Amino acid sequence: MTDHGLYQRLEPISASEWLTTEPIRVYALGTRHVVPAGFVTDGASIPRALWPIVGHPMGRYWPAAVVHDHLVRQPATPRSEADAVFRVLLRRLGVAWWRRAVLYAGVQIGALWARLRVQG
Repeated sequence: MTDHGLYQRLEPISASEWLTTEPIRVYALGTRHVVPAGFVTDGASIPRALWPIVGHPMGRYWPAAVVHDHLVRQPATPRSEADAVFRVLLRRLGVAWWRRAVLYAGVQIGALWARLRVQG
């Protein structure tokens, strides 16, 4: 998976959100995933303090982040599957192993945080 002009499929709609202007299609873990045009994403949800270490939320790994955002919002997709697809796509994008580990840990922490908020 490489960029192949994928940035042209995004349009900024605020300082922290982008809109897909065309579908983004990927094949991972035996399944074809399609992020539809009109999907709103914040890219990778990375705290600003970590940007110098991990990079900007729309860095090299943004396609994986957009697909992950879409999958976690699909009721039929288990969170574990969305996270696994994210990890596969990060590797395909050539993201360094240590950065993949940090980003994957981030989505795991995000999932835990979401569960704790729901439990109150």
